[in-house]
Amino acid sequence: SDKTVAAYQYGSGVRLASSYVVGGAGGVSGQADSPALDLSRDLGFIRGLESGRRFEFEQDPYAFSIKEDIGTGAVVGIVRASASDGSAESYAIVAGNDGGKFAIGAASGEITAVAGLDYETAPFYILAVEARDGRGGVAAVTVEVTVVDVPESSIPGPRDLVADASSDSVTLSWVAPEDLTVTGYRVLRRRAQVDDEFVTLADVAASTSMYVDTRDVSSGVKYVYRVVALYDDKDGDDARVAVTTP
Repeated sequence: SDKTVAAYQYGSGVRLASSYVVGGAGGVSGQADSPALDLSRDLGFIRGLESGRRFEFEQDPYAFSIKEDIGTGAVVGIVRASASDGSAESYAIVAGNDGGKFAIGAASGEITAVAGLDYETAPFYILAVEARDGRGGVAAVTVEVTVVDVPESSIPGPRDLVADASSDSVTLSWVAPEDLTVTGYRVLRRRAQVDDEFVTLADVAASTSMYVDTRDVSSGVKYVYRVVALYDDKDGDDARVAVTTP
């Protein structure tokens, strides 16, 4: 009987190939992303699935845009794969992650930034993500990540922002900017993928380089923090960090 198989190729700047149907006599039909399909050349990976069962991502490709100052630990986006009788058991980034800038939750499909991004150096990334369902099914998808340029500010902000989380509090610490005219700092917070806007927690004195957040902090929640340097007439640069409470 015919079997549906997921197929994709690894190559420079690739789009992942579509699904194919392999006939009982060994014939292949279907449509690829390139006009001419050469199995020995173009398909780096083919994995059969059970007859009549499709395991695939919810969309193809995924496309996310993030600012270059998004901060380490911030969420880029989520990918999901599923079949009619279940969902994916594991996810992995298998290609395109130059410099190790991104990580993916093996169980959640949540992609996060784990290293600093720079628009001038790399304005976009094309990641190949693979999902497995534990029943022999393998699906793959392209994730296009566009890095958005953030104009450089001439007013320095805090440096080396670090977050230390407990189940009911988050302690932030930072290094003061070299500019000695800073008059204070503003601490802001949002819940990742819940709040669209940052909420101001407090304004603290220029002599302070630490803040403890206890305002409605809950266990198992990912928070994103900003610490903005304040000057007499305008705001300076900010530092950002994301952390999940245990």
